[in-house]
Amino acid sequence: MKKVVVFVLSLFIFNFVNAESDKALFSKCVDGDTAYFLVNENEIKVRFLAIDTPESVSTNVSEQPFGKEASDYTCNKISNANEIVLEYEKNKTDKYGRTLAWVWVDGSLLQEELIKNGYGQVAYIYGKYKYTDSLCKVQKYAINNLSLYIIVAYVIGYILSLTGTVDFLRLNPYEIVHGQVWRIITWIIVPPSSLGIFTIIMLFFYYSLGRSLEMTWGAFRYNVYIFSGMIFTFIGAMLLYVFFAYASNNNPEEVGFVISMYVTTYYVNMSIFLVFAALYPNMQVLLYFFIPIKIKWMAILYAVLLVVEVIQIRSLPIIIIRGVILLASLLNFLIFFLNSRNMKRFSYAERKRQADFRNSVNQAKSTGAKDSTTGKISKHKCAICGRTELDNPDLEFRFCSKCNGNYEYCNEHLFTHRHKE
Repeated sequence: MKKVVVFVLSLFIFNFVNAESDKALFSKCVDGDTAYFLVNENEIKVRFLAIDTPESVSTNVSEQPFGKEASDYTCNKISNANEIVLEYEKNKTDKYGRTLAWVWVDGSLLQEELIKNGYGQVAYIYGKYKYTDSLCKVQKYAINNLSLYIIVAYVIGYILSLTGTVDFLRLNPYEIVHGQVWRIITWIIVPPSSLGIFTIIMLFFYYSLGRSLEMTWGAFRYNVYIFSGMIFTFIGAMLLYVFFAYASNNNPEEVGFVISMYVTTYYVNMSIFLVFAALYPNMQVLLYFFIPIKIKWMAILYAVLLVVEVIQIRSLPIIIIRGVILLASLLNFLIFFLNSRNMKRFSYAERKRQADFRNSVNQAKSTGAKDSTTGKISKHKCAICGRTELDNPDLEFRFCSKCNGNYEYCNEHLFTHRHKE
């Protein structure tokens, strides 16, 4: 009995030791999976456990796509956190001397948030870690090598087109409303164009682009991008059906048939090309196998041709149908493009913050301490002790994001002052 008690107690103690954690304060950002924190007033460099985000500051690797976005996401999370907890595993440091930890930000696991938002993927698993199962659950729903499955679906679609049964698979809103619900899914395998040597070349081209995107983003984010394009296309088709069949008093069956003839994954495939061009704008490809051209110019050319193709249609209802399907299918790209731009700088709050910052800087210049020997005016001044960089060049100064106003503190008072209400 004593042996059993000792064994149970040893398990409890072992788990308690492994669950060691510290409350931390944000110090400074590095990139998407690394940051500096203050623990017991000591600054430590923390490498987040079990995750890898694209590089943004590495001296050995050039900046990778979404490296800056991942870094900005992490920095925004930890710099505005009310509570940060670092939870350690058995091995607390890596070979570079960095502290390894799970990072909890206001009760949420930062690694999991990064993966959910497509900024990182599970990596560097060197043992049985506490939360790897939770991270893997986020990724397990993703289909790896999705581009290959899409190609296989097209092959099936081309085979069925030879039998004349492909029309029973198209996205026909009228038939869906009347019970043929399989069309909600099966329209995806309808080939976007007739089979030919050019089609085969293009399918291989899109496959290579898709694989590159999946390797850049990770399977989860790539899946979200592709499936969101398909969902938006379906929603667009159903809205068109409601508008033309009921709001415009047309024959519902005819409306459903016409819409079905224009709904394929052609524009969804185009969104793969466009997003690849946005990520790698200066990559060169061979147009018609011998004309070198940067992919960004090809993307612009394709976009112009798509618009011209829609405008040249003489029937207004068909223009509306083609236009809505085009916009719906490319909505995933538009969301990505706007999300990847720094739109925050155009917001009123950001413009006001910049104006307030400039005013505070100008005020600091006009009221800053003046060195009697050099005549220099200080740029920084601690709101607590009043010291400036002229008093001690080694002092560091930062503005506090939690104080109501632009208050600047030296590194000795940044984390110990009382926040201004």
